[in-house]
Amino acid sequence: MSLRGVLGHRVRGVRVVNLVALTVLLTLAVASYALKTLAEAQGADTADVQSQINQEGKRIRLLKAELSHLEGPGRIEHLSTQYLGMAPVDPKREISAENLPRLAQNAGDGEAKAPTP
Repeated sequence: MSLRGVLGHRVRGVRVVNLVALTVLLTLAVASYALKTLAEAQGADTADVQSQINQEGKRIRLLKAELSHLEGPGRIEHLSTQYLGMAPVDPKREISAENLPRLAQNAGDGEAKAPTP
């Protein structure tokens, strides 16, 4: 039997070529629908990930703002005074760079006082 004969053959009044074409068409339709559904699902996943990225960005900005508040010089000065009893250095205890060798020599002799400027 030739190809023309097989394709022209009728099964219950319908040619085999029409059945093959219908089968291919239905297969393509189902595959197209399945791929479209998968693409939409991945698009939704992408949107969820983008939303999470935006939320994390907001959280990072909030934490940076909180950190800058906690590291503020005024706040640290207040806490060091309140809890540690620390205070700014008395200007009488400051020393110039020229007197540093003399201070080191006095410290080596056992004297811990700073020389007068």
